[in-house]
Amino acid sequence: MPDYGLGAKTCWPLSQSESEVRSVEWVVYPNPSSTVFIVQNKQGKKKDLYNVQGELLFTTNEDVIDVKPLARGMYYLQVEGQVKKVIIE
Repeated sequence: MPDYGLGAKTCWPLSQSESEVRSVEWVVYPNPSSTVFIVQNKQGKKKDLYNVQGELLFTTNEDVIDVKPLARGMYYLQVEGQVKKVIIE
């Protein structure tokens, strides 16, 4: 019997670009906070915290970030090249 291409076929992706892999959204909460920030969906990844002047304050691989020692204000949290604004109350 001839195959007219009307039936279901198994399809496999040929490739996956790096941008598709990196596009996994991550969340930081609670924001604002006065005690800790929790980073979700980036377990074990390097996290950098910067002040508004762009100075690196610290780097961690932890998913719970203690911000009690830091002054109130706005900061930037970078994970795998993606940056989010966080506020310490």
